[in-house]
Amino acid sequence: LRQDARVHVRALDAVTRHLGVGSYAEWDEARRAGWLVEELEVEIPVGVSFKLLHQSLDAWHASGVGLDVGLGFAVDLRQFGERPWAGRLLVAWRMTDVSGTRLRWGQGINQEVEPVRSWALSYTMDDSPGIRWGFLLQHDAWVRRETRFGLHATAGRLQVLGGLGASGLHYGLRLRAWKAYLYFSRQAAQLGDVERLALEWRW
Repeated sequence: LRQDARVHVRALDAVTRHLGVGSYAEWDEARRAGWLVEELEVEIPVGVSFKLLHQSLDAWHASGVGLDVGLGFAVDLRQFGERPWAGRLLVAWRMTDVSGTRLRWGQGINQEVEPVRSWALSYTMDDSPGIRWGFLLQHDAWVRRETRFGLHATAGRLQVLGGLGASGLHYGLRLRAWKAYLYFSRQAAQLGDVERLALEWRW
């Protein structure tokens, strides 16, 4: 938070007063920083994803392997009080194909996939017993400069995702086992739909 960010100070002041811990606006910088670090429940997830790719273009088919990395910042808004809309807010940054992914089309034709840097905003709520609903906004900020919108539903270890972008429809399934995630997705692309099978590890 910037020292002159008056709106942020007023917002956090309302939070600390609601929690009965004092006035954030009246604290010095050391106390503000201490409260943000020690009292505010924040997660910083880090993920590495190894993926298998398959792309189809008419009668042509290509396959390849790649590596994605990501970093996020998540906060559960329910710690500020129970509200019907309160849920988990996640802001994430991701870099795909950092390993120099190559798609092999056969007959000696190889295509190098350019790395894509993207950011995403996700908000998840416990709207129904046993089911968590959420929405996702993702923007590819480097190559395609495409924005995608989506919805996701999670029940236990299984998550279903679906959405729409400039290239078309995308959907997927994600299965969680401890810190590992097995993920299958199908995404519309300009040069044919892309199927992705990935194994992701998160810390």
